[in-house]
Amino acid sequence: MPILDEIKDGIEIGYKSVGAYIWVACELCGKPRWVKFRKGKPIHTLCLECARSCRQGSKATHWQGGMIKDNHNGYVLVYSPNHLNVTARRYVKRSRLVLEQKLGRPLKPGYVPHHLNGIKDDDRAENLIELSVSKHLEAHRDMKTGQLKSINS
Repeated sequence: MPILDEIKDGIEIGYKSVGAYIWVACELCGKPRWVKFRKGKPIHTLCLECARSCRQGSKATHWQGGMIKDNHNGYVLVYSPNHLNVTARRYVKRSRLVLEQKLGRPLKPGYVPHHLNGIKDDDRAENLIELSVSKHLEAHRDMKTGQLKSINS
């Protein structure tokens, strides 16, 4: 077993590449491993597992508080990895979270939040109602044609 801070050539430790490697411990978990050694220091301070975990959620270098705007359709998304309706990227529409908090329960299956004023990033509780998917499509069709029909009918 190598000693911490021991430096060897890549060929000596069974690597195909020539160059200096240093035996160091990961800064987070302490797992020792060989790391390429350049300009008097190791090029990586974290092991692969710790580096991957640091790129997700609040540990990510580009973290902005867990909210992003979906440029494709204009909704505000919130990082919520444990939510029932989470996307592959672990985000949920903020309107859904606000409406669920207002109602005190998760939305029923087949129901979605509807913005009464039609502004997708206006997620105030008083601007949101729960509609079935069919009623929601009907409401948007009526908004486009200019018909002001009661949503609850």
